[in-house]
Amino acid sequence: MGSNNDDVVFDPPKVKSKAMTKEELKRLFARHTPTPDQLEVMQELRKTFYHAAGLILVNTVPSAEQTQAIRLCHEALMYANLAVVLNDDVF
Repeated sequence: MGSNNDDVVFDPPKVKSKAMTKEELKRLFARHTPTPDQLEVMQELRKTFYHAAGLILVNTVPSAEQTQAIRLCHEALMYANLAVVLNDDVF
């Protein structure tokens, strides 16, 4: 029994995408020196992600999946730190 893709209804949401402005791009690529408060938050994040990566290391067998999980912890830390310094109006 073959499938007929003509019966599939796909109606993607209509979302207006906002183009990034030159100022937003400039801010994204600028050097961001963290404030003392931001450094404190970033150190806590680093400890937390290091702990998570350590748990993965000791509780899983060496494998591609283990490596990927640890790499994703590292990547998440980088994005979390970026979220801290790019939103400096919060601190």
